Amino acid sequence: MSKRNKLDNLKPIKPMREVALADQPLCVKIDRDIDAIIRTMPERSTWLREAIETAAIEQGLVPFKDDTLESDRP
Repeated sequence: MSKRNKLDNLKPIKPMREVALADQPLCVKIDRDIDAIIRTMPERSTWLREAIETAAIEQGLVPFKDDTLESDRP
C-alpha cells in the first residue's frame, strides 16, 4: 500500500478578486497599538489591501479604478 501525500486532497483556490494578487506578500512593521487593533479585525487582509490601494490612489501613485468620472468624485 502506498503512502498518500498530505497535499493530494488540496485543490487550487479560486481568486477572491478579479485582479491577480502579487506573487509575494508586502510586509511592514507598524506601531504596536495599531497592530493590535488590526489583528482583531475579522477580514484584516482585505481591509489592509483596500487601505493601501486607497492611499496609493489618493497620492496619485496609481490611477483610480472605478468607472465613475473624476469630476463625479467627492
